[in-house]
Amino acid sequence: KFDENNGFTLVYDTSKSTEYKDSYLELYQGFNGNIFLAGYGNDGYLIAPIDVEKGEIGQKSAALERYNSMTVFEGNGYDLYVSTESAIYGYDFKADKITKLLDYVDSDLSATYAISAAAAISDTEFLAVLPDFEYNYSLERLVKVPADQVKDKQVITLGGSFIDYTVRQAAVKFNQENQDYKIKLVDYSVYNTEDNWNEGTNRFNLDIVSGNIPDIMTFDNDSPVDSFINKGLFLDLNSFVKNDPDLSNTEFIDSVMDAFKTGDKMYLMVPGFSIAT
Repeated sequence: KFDENNGFTLVYDTSKSTEYKDSYLELYQGFNGNIFLAGYGNDGYLIAPIDVEKGEIGQKSAALERYNSMTVFEGNGYDLYVSTESAIYGYDFKADKITKLLDYVDSDLSATYAISAAAAISDTEFLAVLPDFEYNYSLERLVKVPADQVKDKQVITLGGSFIDYTVRQAAVKFNQENQDYKIKLVDYSVYNTEDNWNEGTNRFNLDIVSGNIPDIMTFDNDSPVDSFINKGLFLDLNSFVKNDPDLSNTEFIDSVMDAFKTGDKMYLMVPGFSIAT
């Protein structure tokens, strides 16, 4: 910290700390006057209050344990604001709770990672630097629309754990262009913890077998897809591909498409592939 009489004085020496050594932390001014440390520590991202007079760090927030990529920014309303790869949350220090305020896909934003340049005018209005689909950046004003002014659309749920960014971008583009339907992402990776990185996948699989099934699902290599096919959970997509004017005239690589068929049934669509050689 700095003042005119004493110049710069040390607040906290992380090099002498066993818990915060080699951590990348920054100081933030909370809306209610508290000072916070936030950044990447030895156990992932953290927020903790700090007494700059005593040089003491308080209890780390437990509300962030399920979130991986994130940044913190300041503003009016909540103590702090937290940006993740899919949404913006308000952080309440006393309750040690975060509340989702803005979902990127629901708001038709093309961001697929934590927004690092943002400020809160209030908990319903933000200024942020945002990318478009070609990753050109612009300064945007984001204002919450009253619920009675939002047009009702048929919701299509798209579920998975760690939904790929290309799929996210496709969903956002669809939502921007379609007047009748809206894709809502259900990303189960938010349930992962430091102790169990498979918790999201486990919940996803449990929801599927219990009948709480998204309309569209994305999977990774470890998912028991064959088991779901054998249970008859999936729809054959052949007729849709054949009758869709955007797909019927598209040239697909047959070997890739055939590799994911089950007999003559097409239960899976592959949005892309890469070759390792």
